[in-house]
Amino acid sequence: MKYFISSLLLLTMAMSSIASPKGYSIQTIETPPDVLFHITGLDTDKDGNMYCATRYGDVWVYKVQNKTWHKFAEGLHEPCGLLIENDGSLVVTQKPEMTRLIDSNKDGKADLYIP
Repeated sequence: MKYFISSLLLLTMAMSSIASPKGYSIQTIETPPDVLFHITGLDTDKDGNMYCATRYGDVWVYKVQNKTWHKFAEGLHEPCGLLIENDGSLVVTQKPEMTRLIDSNKDGKADLYIP
């Protein structure tokens, strides 16, 4: 299932009046409170959890099962996109480089940043 953060789309009102293609739906997901959330990269993992890179250098995860957000990584330099690999790592493009983010201890936060 594809998830769209309609609160971040410029044409949310126009899109809500258009029928979604079969198999898709538009859902509003509230972003974390008091966080500047300018999305620059978006991907979903095999469980449907949504990973979002923000212009301010963070990567957030939206857990679909319990509908909560948590910060996966921080300190990146203006991320421009992200991709979840089959091994569970994330590749993030940022201004100076591409960086692989790995949660090696499985605590929900990236602890290895490999250029």
